[in-house]
Amino acid sequence: MGLSQRTKDDVCIVTITGELNIAQAKEVRLHINELMDNGDFNTLIMNLTEITGIDSTGLGVVLLTYGRLTKNNIDFVICQPDRSVSRIFNDVYVNRIIPIFDTEEDALESIRKEGDS
Repeated sequence: MGLSQRTKDDVCIVTITGELNIAQAKEVRLHINELMDNGDFNTLIMNLTEITGIDSTGLGVVLLTYGRLTKNNIDFVICQPDRSVSRIFNDVYVNRIIPIFDTEEDALESIRKEGDS
C-alpha cells in the first residue's frame, strides 16, 4: 500500500494505492491525522483510483476520516473508486453521506462551484 498527497489551492488530494484493509488502516488514519494537524486546506479529496479492495476496517477509516474532517469544518469527498469499492459504498450507504465522484476533475469542479456560490 502507498500514500501520497498533493495540494491544489486549498484542496488536499490524498491518493491511496493497494488495499485499504486492516493491515493498512492505521497507516492511513495516522497519515490523514498528521495532514490535518499540519495542513492548511478546506477540502480533502480521497482519490481511490489505485485501491484494489477495501474491508470493514478500511471502511471504518473512511467514515472516521469523514467525521473528524467535518468536525473541523473541512469538506471531504471521494473520487474514482473502482466498481467493487463503489458497490460496497452503495451497499452500506456511504454514498449518501460522503460525495463520491467518478473522476478527480469532477470532484475539483464541484468544489470550485461550491466555492463560487
